[in-house]
Amino acid sequence: MDSLVAREDVRHRLWALRASIERYLLLQKAQMASIRAGTPESAGYTRDRKRLNSEADSQIEAVLTNANNLRRALGSKRLPASVAGQSLGNLDEPIRHVRNIREHWDENRPFWSDGVAIPAGQKYASARWFKANFPHKTPWGSSWSNVEGSVICGIIQLEGLLKVLEQLERLIGQE
Repeated sequence: MDSLVAREDVRHRLWALRASIERYLLLQKAQMASIRAGTPESAGYTRDRKRLNSEADSQIEAVLTNANNLRRALGSKRLPASVAGQSLGNLDEPIRHVRNIREHWDENRPFWSDGVAIPAGQKYASARWFKANFPHKTPWGSSWSNVEGSVICGIIQLEGLLKVLEQLERLIGQE
């Protein structure tokens, strides 16, 4: 019974993450359309653009939370052998650290915006990890390009995450 519940937890977290990614991608398309539709006079951020950016950012939070929850569900010791040991691959660590940074954004932002040195100790381990591995990136933004597709928090490529989800869905579907 425990393995059934653990497998269903993974399935639920998978579907929740996919839904949050799909919603974010729609919002990102709306952001790009808003920029394209603008005139030179409206080149700045209008109130509507600011609201759209806030909505997209809130969806990034949902993606990170759902990805972290899936990461944790995949770590369950109760999973059946056919699913045990699965992870989000090379996205596992970035998701954990970026989610931690963004959850405590008010404490972490000065390390990027003001150049404040990151204190020692466990509390800022994720900020130190990010700065050490991605010194020229920030965990706040998002982007899109023809090469990388959609990238959240400067380092998490959603195309790669979606490929991992497809693999996990096939594996869970075989159960």
